[in-house]
Amino acid sequence: MPVTELKSAVSGVESINCFHCLNPVPPNLFITGIANNQEVQYCCNGCKLVSELIRETGSNYFYELRGTSELEPVDKTGEIQTEYDSPDTYLDYVIENKAGHSEVNFTVLNIHCSACVWLIEKILKEQKGVINARINFATGIAHIEYNKDLVRLSEIVHSVGTIGYRLKLYSSENAEKSDRSSRDLFYRMVVAGFCFGNIMLFSSSLYAGFFSGIELSYKKLLHYVSWTLATPAYFYSGFPFLRGALSGLKNKALTMDVLLVLGISIAYFYSIYVTLSDIGEVYFDSVCTIYFFVLIGKYFESAVRSSAQKRVGSLLGNLPEESILISESGEIPISSRKIEKGDRIKIKPGNRVPVDGLLESEFATLDESFLTGESVPVNYSKGAKIFAGSVCIVNPITLCAIASSKNSTLSRLKQVIDDSVSIKPNAERVTDRIAAYFIGTVLFFAVSTFIYWSVNGSTDKAVLNVIAVLIVACPCALGLAVPTALVINTILCSREGILIKNPDLIEPMSKPDTIIFDKTGTLTSGILSVNFESPGINLRTKLFAYLTAKDSTHPAARSLYSELLANYPEFRECDPEIIQSEEIPGQGIFSRIEYAGESFEVKLGRNSFANPDMAEPDQGEGSRIYISVNDIFSGYWSLRDTLRPGTAGIIKQLSSLVPNVILLSGDREEPVRSIAGSLGIRDFFFNKTPEEKLNLVTDLQGKRRNIIMIGDGFNDSACLAASNVGITLGIASDTSIDKSDIILVRNNLSGIVTAIKNSKSTAKVIRQNILISFLYNSIMLPLAAAGFMIPVICAGLMTLSSISVLLNSFSLYLRKNK
Repeated sequence: MPVTELKSAVSGVESINCFHCLNPVPPNLFITGIANNQEVQYCCNGCKLVSELIRETGSNYFYELRGTSELEPVDKTGEIQTEYDSPDTYLDYVIENKAGHSEVNFTVLNIHCSACVWLIEKILKEQKGVINARINFATGIAHIEYNKDLVRLSEIVHSVGTIGYRLKLYSSENAEKSDRSSRDLFYRMVVAGFCFGNIMLFSSSLYAGFFSGIELSYKKLLHYVSWTLATPAYFYSGFPFLRGALSGLKNKALTMDVLLVLGISIAYFYSIYVTLSDIGEVYFDSVCTIYFFVLIGKYFESAVRSSAQKRVGSLLGNLPEESILISESGEIPISSRKIEKGDRIKIKPGNRVPVDGLLESEFATLDESFLTGESVPVNYSKGAKIFAGSVCIVNPITLCAIASSKNSTLSRLKQVIDDSVSIKPNAERVTDRIAAYFIGTVLFFAVSTFIYWSVNGSTDKAVLNVIAVLIVACPCALGLAVPTALVINTILCSREGILIKNPDLIEPMSKPDTIIFDKTGTLTSGILSVNFESPGINLRTKLFAYLTAKDSTHPAARSLYSELLANYPEFRECDPEIIQSEEIPGQGIFSRIEYAGESFEVKLGRNSFANPDMAEPDQGEGSRIYISVNDIFSGYWSLRDTLRPGTAGIIKQLSSLVPNVILLSGDREEPVRSIAGSLGIRDFFFNKTPEEKLNLVTDLQGKRRNIIMIGDGFNDSACLAASNVGITLGIASDTSIDKSDIILVRNNLSGIVTAIKNSKSTAKVIRQNILISFLYNSIMLPLAAAGFMIPVICAGLMTLSSISVLLNSFSLYLRKNK
């Protein structure tokens, strides 16, 4: 269609209409494209983007369905909302992942069923620049990964808006700020309820007249009064469903809204025909009643979704909005989101730490209960790593930021929670696909029902039964079956300091047969003390050990560093240059140090690493750290560790839940055997390198074992990744957050027992929910087609099925202690 053919006279001024939406193109705006081998013009970049998307996916039938009618603009101006592309928006809501892509979360304000989810995901994934999109129906949160060089955030919002859905930027910090969607549903429900209550008064007279007779004039009056009451319910209360159905048809997608609107529209317009022709009976009361019952269910769903978002947002403490920056010119107030790595920050008593940082003050007392659950304050000395969200208790402190506010440990943990409720597990993807195809089956079923009852009954009976079929067959309960249970489980686990990164873990966590523990830092406290130092270690060697262990995150290296620093505080003032430092998993640390004009190669770690030519002494207990300088053995330190409090009781509980408990360690035989004996663990392995640990895990999986691996996140990353479920304790290292499937933030092994029990309950609830939804449709659909169900009862039962699934999911709160 050439641009010249789109011209029309508006208010005496010749204007050009948009090729996509047919709305007038604003003056002096020139956005053109090619369609049907001809140049066309658009009113905004969003229309151009969607038009190209429609043609690229072979959906040109859209323009045939549209005809010559104008489409409603996405916003009042019809323009892309460029505020989504502002630097502040990217700073607050967009994060960069390791692949260099951008990630953002939105709240989808008007989704009604799993078919809506399928449609929006389909449109998003087909858009250029969008790498992945997933929507959690239970929370209404959409997680989108995209390439910002290929598509802008405003274009993503605009494309979704063009198909009738609205996106609102979401983060866990602002999850509690808005529940407008629930309020809108409430108002529409109230109008439908008002119309329903009043129309039933008049309908009762019509029902009585049907059996005992009624004068035509009175009957016509009651019909017109009913029509008047049903109209606001149909257009106002039903507007979200009407809009959703129209958008679905435009995109050749059958949604729940199509079924609902088709059924109610048949009842409404057939009743108008009866009112005007005086032939048959009206069903205006069904219009009000069905919308009223459906909106009750939708309002309840929206309230649950809003509650889930609020609870996710409040699981962890929030960061302060403003901080104090220490600069050359003095102390300056600064927005916390503008803090950069290397900035020096002052925190006053009672205030939260805004970013992760290294303590520059000599001493600090902090409240870390937001992470550990322990109310006892923790003392730190200069150089310690402080986590964002900690509360300064006494005396102002100064720290040097090692990350921005958005990349702090607390923010990353919040992102883990947000991702866990937006990631769509396999079970939910299957139910979404079933729902999408099920709607087409229902429409075929409805047509067959109409034909059968038109031939074997009456038109009135056919219309009534078709309405019943279309209303009762809504797959809402199926769409809620999986995500609601998973969201409740996420909330329950997070309250106990258990962060689940992937909802697909529910299945393997619900039926494990093997659980493998690392020793140091997992079963033991990881706080080792040096109880023996081999004779002959000179001061220079101790300095080299101090420097080599300084930046390591391994518990043994950290303990040796602390011991040497406590005994030789003058090491802090020494300034040898570390030319190279490399930590080799399962072996030790290699460093090259420039000292007094000479270069020294230092190896600190296992005997086979530092001193491969000498057999390890057998005497003595505890773990050992060996050191060699320029390949000359220089001595070792023996370290003693203690079991975590309550470990024996936790292992006993796990033994009743999991058939096989294994201890897998790289430590010497004596301490491993001692720990295993004290805990009653029969199967244990010692002196294992990370590669040997990985081989053991894969060998067990080859025997069809379902394995849970619990490690400290330092040397066990390969095993954690290979096992069916990888669990780490604490957040001391990036590996703890990045490589594991579950994070026990509070460093408490009892979280493993809780996670397994919750997973078993959640898996059971999901199976029950799916069974409820399938039983409901398989029983009610034939009954409605056979004429045993009237539309009003169908609407009530449809709402009841959704509420039943929601209540069953909420029952997890009652089952958590069982």
